[in-house]
Amino acid sequence: MRTMAKRQGVSRKRLSSRLLTGCIALAGIFMMLCLGAACKTDSTTPTPYYPPLWAIGNGATGLGSFEFFDKDDLTTPITEALEDTIIIVKAIPDDSNTIELENDELILSLGTQMTGTPIAKNTDGDFEFVMPDNHVTVRGAFVSFATYTLTFSAGANGSVTATVAGQAVTSPYLYARGGASVVVTAAPDTADYIIREFTATPALASGTWNQTGNVFSFTMPANAVEIAASFRLATLPSHNVTITNTTPSFGTISVNGSTTSPVSIQEDSQVTITLTANTGYRYLADSLYLTGMGIAPPPVNKTGANVWTSTFTMAEGITPTAFDIAAAFEAIPTGAITITVSAEAGFTVDGILDGATLSQAAAPVAIDLLNMTGFNSAEWWLNGDDAAIGASYTLVVSALRLGDNSLTVIVMGSNGHEYSRKFDFTVIP
Repeated sequence: MRTMAKRQGVSRKRLSSRLLTGCIALAGIFMMLCLGAACKTDSTTPTPYYPPLWAIGNGATGLGSFEFFDKDDLTTPITEALEDTIIIVKAIPDDSNTIELENDELILSLGTQMTGTPIAKNTDGDFEFVMPDNHVTVRGAFVSFATYTLTFSAGANGSVTATVAGQAVTSPYLYARGGASVVVTAAPDTADYIIREFTATPALASGTWNQTGNVFSFTMPANAVEIAASFRLATLPSHNVTITNTTPSFGTISVNGSTTSPVSIQEDSQVTITLTANTGYRYLADSLYLTGMGIAPPPVNKTGANVWTSTFTMAEGITPTAFDIAAAFEAIPTGAITITVSAEAGFTVDGILDGATLSQAAAPVAIDLLNMTGFNSAEWWLNGDDAAIGASYTLVVSALRLGDNSLTVIVMGSNGHEYSRKFDFTVIP
């Protein structure tokens, strides 16, 4: 019994040992299964995807460069971007006053290609493109252009401002391009003054400028230009001017249609002087004289059988003083006239025929050529017709037509040269 019991005790121990070993083995298998499951879970986790950044190459040539921006951030320049990013390109010349983007054009090239497609501008006037799924290069050239100096100034009692191509500038402006639109605006200091005129130096070509009131606009030429504005009083003063006729019995003087002295003349207004000679008389050459007008005596032109006129503009801003217009007349001479011929083919006339007014009732006028040595012959032509040959000619006034007439003398020198002198005169009843 004891031996059996002993054997049973040993068997129980062996059984327990075997059970323990089995449990340990099961535990190990379980752990291996768990570790295997964990390893299998880690190996199937997906790797995160990061989209590529594509490079933007700067292909600027010449005198400038480009900067690139994400349209959503126009403060930080970039050199790469994701696909579908909207890119803004800024073309930056080294000197915006004298350098520009050639043809105002940019080209977008893919990869390392040298050709590409033009980049369009958006509504803001910026170059804009959508980034493709590739590296790109933006290409364009900067070129210089000619500029010219614009100077503008104002006289007393006003000021001027100017714009070139719509941009306000100060004088002198050194960067005006030929063909640019220039607008100069004058402003009087007070309402007492208005613009008198704009002057351009050198003068602008006809059809390239226009003035409307205080605004002077023109197309900038391919040279420097100076614009000056002057101002005057809005209401100019008038002055009483005396009419002085030193030979009143020979003719009359009228100023702006009035023979009554004095006559009122406003500054900066046109003045017309009419000199009307009586029959047998004419205006005395160089006798017109102006006092206090601020100008030299103007030319006097014959405008009728016995009428001479002269026009001028009364000066502005003149100091009040004695103002006077004076002229004289003289009797129309009749009788002998001598013409001295010089070896240089000059003619010296003693007596008045050219520009004369002769009465048809006047006595014949004897004309003699003097100093004919060295000259072979002389011809006289009256109103284009051959009238006589010789060193003397008698002009029979009574046989002439009324109105304008001409007498031409032609002398032939021994050197074979021909010389002539023409006299224009008027015959009145």
